[in-house]
Amino acid sequence: MANITGDQGWSWNAMQTYMKKVERITKPADGRSLAGRIRPEIHGDSGPLSPSLNGWEDNIEKRIIKSTSEQEEFKYNQDHNGGYMLGLGYTQSTILGGARDSAATSQVWPFLNVNKLDVVLNAQATKLVQTGTERCCPAFRAVEFAKDAQSTRYTVQATKEVIVSAGAVGSPQLLLLSGIGPAAELKQVGIKAILDSPHVGKNFQDHPLLSNTFSVDP
Repeated sequence: MANITGDQGWSWNAMQTYMKKVERITKPADGRSLAGRIRPEIHGDSGPLSPSLNGWEDNIEKRIIKSTSEQEEFKYNQDHNGGYMLGLGYTQSTILGGARDSAATSQVWPFLNVNKLDVVLNAQATKLVQTGTERCCPAFRAVEFAKDAQSTRYTVQATKEVIVSAGAVGSPQLLLLSGIGPAAELKQVGIKAILDSPHVGKNFQDHPLLSNTFSVDP
């Protein structure tokens, strides 16, 4: 990402600082050691989210890992979250006590009764609202939302930042509706272009994940 955008804020070294803040590396549900399976030094140990490994060890795992020493093109990678993605290794998931751990369970649910957090249900963000300019560029520190297309539109303003986290489809859609995207295309659908950003809404890709099941001779 840093190489593509030219912004070193997206580099591995820059992002790792924030990853450590959010993580609390956790042993698998079966209690087995993580030694040799991850690199503890690159993970956090006091954050709200619990990355871990699956809660059981399959008999074939050791054979697969051993085979990486025999295949030059498929080397063992002790931790795919260490800044180097190539190789064969253990999959990390956010799991706590054998159950899914997520942003909701770790960072929202525990704080629902805290006065500093308001959760609005049955509402959808309709656009980001420009609140001024910063460094000669438009600044968007407010969000418009509504219950549905016919409902009253409400606007809330952030004191610091607005975080867009609407998924791979919803995030670019929200940006486009806000006037952030290819100016010519926005004009065609009657949306005023506030920030001409040609790459918004482009290069959509599905998750490159393929599960394989094998039947082998005993």
